[in-house]
Amino acid sequence: MPRKVKIPADTSGSSSSDDLLNSSKFFDILSKTFPNKLNFSISEAAVLLNLSYDFVRDKIAAGSIAAVKFGDRYMISVFELGRILAKGVE
Repeated sequence: MPRKVKIPADTSGSSSSDDLLNSSKFFDILSKTFPNKLNFSISEAAVLLNLSYDFVRDKIAAGSIAAVKFGDRYMISVFELGRILAKGVE
């Protein structure tokens, strides 16, 4: 069972440079919480993002979430999860 990640709320406005900084902030949080993990399965990513498995899978198919296919499984990198946490899914 993945650990719950506490993410600090940021109420200030953001620009594209702020998005990059927020991405690295979220990446730091994820790398401290999961120190030996570089890739997450769709189900693990869905739990971390508080989204449904089907939604994440559909966004991968649409190209909104970058994922790499290993055999018959899609894996989402910790960097992509940081980007999604900072910027959201379009």
